[in-house]
Amino acid sequence: MKLIQSVFIAVGALAACSALSSCSHSHDPRPVVPDGTLVDVNFTLAGEFVNITEEPLARADGETKKKYYAINVLRSNIGEADYSYIAYGVFDNLSDMHIALETGYEYKFECTTVQDDVDILATVETGSVEHYMLPFSLAKSETASDGTKVSYYRVSNLNTFCSEAGNYLNGLGTGKSTVESSNADGREDLLYPRLVRYYGALEGFNPTVATEATINLKSATFGVKVVVEDMPGGTLTWKDAYGTLDFGEVSLTGSGRQEATTKFTLDKVKSVITANSDEVSTDILFTWQPDGGMEKKYMAEVTLKRNIMTVIKVELSSYDKNITLGIVEEAPMTEETVPANPL
Repeated sequence: MKLIQSVFIAVGALAACSALSSCSHSHDPRPVVPDGTLVDVNFTLAGEFVNITEEPLARADGETKKKYYAINVLRSNIGEADYSYIAYGVFDNLSDMHIALETGYEYKFECTTVQDDVDILATVETGSVEHYMLPFSLAKSETASDGTKVSYYRVSNLNTFCSEAGNYLNGLGTGKSTVESSNADGREDLLYPRLVRYYGALEGFNPTVATEATINLKSATFGVKVVVEDMPGGTLTWKDAYGTLDFGEVSLTGSGRQEATTKFTLDKVKSVITANSDEVSTDILFTWQPDGGMEKKYMAEVTLKRNIMTVIKVELSSYDKNITLGIVEEAPMTEETVPANPL
């Protein structure tokens, strides 16, 4: 694998951008650049993605949430739709994500962002070399010093473009991720990891007329927030009844207003480009254990939608030991209430 800070690649006459995204070009006209000229291209992420750099997001344990930017670079001859992978990279510093492209071709970019949340992306050490795992898997494998075949992005290559014909990050369009866990090997693969993801693509980019590529990203995340306005003590726990989301058990205790939020990544991240109605339907099992009362179980059917925080408002009573659930969506749309049925 050949590592490069600036990959010597290409771009030619301006082609129309596909419906995936629209090209973003400078307002100021640039002089004509001959084919074969290397042009340094920077990237801007836009659309639903908001890059907050002023104040790092913090995890519940006080640690800063890690955010990654992963990108594939593809090239084609002018006027042809047959793109070939020529470079790829994973970054935790967006300002390092720039690349030298050769004029005379047109380019496509596939990009995703991954932010740790409740789950944290795991790494694995093979042959004394540390690698990221899913979603930063590679189409081609390399042989580690111990003879093991490895097809993951090296941690030591972070903030660097890699150039290898035909190789690319083949997990950018999927939600499945390898995260840290309490398992024996310290990690597990989750189809709906508790990570925050965005995805987008741009094609038909021509560095002859622009030095900045704007990639519009769409959210590939949905969320669940459980809110108890006046907790009367006791313990409220909930979990995915059938293991669809596989997030274990969450609980609230204490008194007064209590809430807990969990965000998930969609399993088909790439589909957000063409679909606006990505959703996951599941049943959430609530268990209410009031102080000095009998345990009660209730089921809530929920449909979780892309880029929507579904709020489950729970009313608890210390007198009748009952639970009432109302489900709404934090979005400018009609409020929905979904009953929870006692078991």
